[in-house]
Amino acid sequence: MRRSLALVAVLAMSLTACSGNSGSTSTTGSLSGFASGFDPRHLTFSARLVPFNACDAVLAHFKAEALERVGPYGLGGGPIWFGPVLAEGDFAEGGARDSAVTTAAAGAPVPTGTEGGNGHSGTNVQVAGVDEPDIVKTDGNWIVSIIDGVMRYVDVTGGEPVLRDEVRLESGWGHRFFISGDRAFVFSQGDLWAIPMFAADAARIAPGGWGEPVSIVQEVDLSNPDALQVVRTVRLDGSYLSARAIGDTVRMVVSSYPHQLPFVYPSNSSAEEFALSANRQIIQDSKIETWLPGYTVYDAEGHETGSGLLVECSRMHRPEEFAGFDTLSVTTLDLGGALQVGNGTGVIAEGQTVYASAEALYVSTNVYIPDDAWERFPNDMEALEQTYKTAIHKFDISGEGPAQYLASGSVEGHLLNQFAMDEHEGFLRVATTIGTPWGGEDSESQVVVLTERDGELAAVGSVGDMGDGERIYSVRFIGATGYVVTFRQVDPLYVLDLRDPENPTVSGELKI
Repeated sequence: MRRSLALVAVLAMSLTACSGNSGSTSTTGSLSGFASGFDPRHLTFSARLVPFNACDAVLAHFKAEALERVGPYGLGGGPIWFGPVLAEGDFAEGGARDSAVTTAAAGAPVPTGTEGGNGHSGTNVQVAGVDEPDIVKTDGNWIVSIIDGVMRYVDVTGGEPVLRDEVRLESGWGHRFFISGDRAFVFSQGDLWAIPMFAADAARIAPGGWGEPVSIVQEVDLSNPDALQVVRTVRLDGSYLSARAIGDTVRMVVSSYPHQLPFVYPSNSSAEEFALSANRQIIQDSKIETWLPGYTVYDAEGHETGSGLLVECSRMHRPEEFAGFDTLSVTTLDLGGALQVGNGTGVIAEGQTVYASAEALYVSTNVYIPDDAWERFPNDMEALEQTYKTAIHKFDISGEGPAQYLASGSVEGHLLNQFAMDEHEGFLRVATTIGTPWGGEDSESQVVVLTERDGELAAVGSVGDMGDGERIYSVRFIGATGYVVTFRQVDPLYVLDLRDPENPTVSGELKI
């Protein structure tokens, strides 16, 4: 029976890859950037993150890096969104979706909340005991769901399901939630224009119709199924990446870019020197609230009840070399109490992919590339393709308190999604396609095994030479075995023997 189930899973992975468009080494260390100039052949990765001890030090760091890079037209980059805000329905089945939900249909290995004979199952999750937010939750007596921004409570104790009540959530998209007792905690993504209670602020801040990303967490009271109520809303600066729950402890991961500084822009080339001087002064006058993400709490009536920095300065870290102005924050929420934030741990780096085991949370970040690199070094893009790396930051989430930063490392290439990472017996296995995400045709794939050593995620073994000229389209790790599907015109399936972390091997290959 086990073999049959494994074969079904393998075939499902291969067919998923078919529906798409038609021995490497790893360097340890954390994400780095480039203070001046850009030569991808000289990429270096610093091993550890440097902690800050006070807000003055954090602010001084941001100012120094910004002053080195500011020009007459300000600082490039930043996730500013222009144009009309799309409706929730536009994102209900696509668009900005949590990586866990996007891949769940491909067959996450372990469902939580499943008990033999009770007639219901829980959310498909990657790791047993680590819950993931979903659009539907149930205990067998009720079903709570979110569709098009509306939460519905359905009683299924009788012969026919009965809709008890529904409540419209704040606008935005990608609503996913956890349930603890008689409360639901909903996570979503939007901007100031997408959220009615903030629309007036958006009109004042950005009259042209653009806004910065905003993450929203809402607490919904389910104690009276006939009168659902949003009792508390938290607005956080930045893009919501994902969340994980172990018991009543939730880790929420947000990637934030600094607030837009009021830079001046020259009307012609003769005014550039004046604009540069003015912009440098604007940076000198900036406050810590400009650079670090904040949060605001609202009650059921929309009245502000609290605010602050999402990450305390003493819990911030930075790479030894510049990695951009983003803040990657891991915030801890207690589902057993009232919705509260502000106890985050932060890294000055961008974040993309989230994976969590029962003991640790890992966030991958792409290599920092200066905005003008494409124009200044068009001939070096091939070199970048050959040297592109992804950094991985590890956080301790074994307790109920704030996440603790532990170590950083890097691997060549880029990750497909959260299933490209897996922790087993203290080792992190990472599957990557070598090259950039937008890459060329000379790609291949690998699995690298890393372990924590003195503040580093150090590579102890790797197996490569998989899928020459192809990309990874599906990955699963089950115990000491890994399954990797690459794709171009045929679908090679590689079975990996990972029992010896320092000597992983390809134990089988099938082409479909």
